[in-house]
Amino acid sequence: MGLGNLSGGELVILLVICLLVFGANRLPEAGRAVGKGLREFTRAWNEARDAVEPGRGGGGGGRRRRSLLHPAPALAGCSSSAVAG
Repeated sequence: MGLGNLSGGELVILLVICLLVFGANRLPEAGRAVGKGLREFTRAWNEARDAVEPGRGGGGGGRRRRSLLHPAPALAGCSSSAVAG
């Protein structure tokens, strides 16, 4: 039985068990701790994958960053007098 095979009733039973084990006051704290642990695990997993497969591009999250050393493509052909005047 994997996590993807849980029905609504099973999920409710799990939530009630968590509420009984942790209590209403500590349940948000436990959720934050689990979330933080999952983020750290994912980060470490991605770093290990990038170390094994260096051709993946460093895992930049899909966002491209503009280099400060190269001008923007629209301004590359312009002269300084055309921009200033």
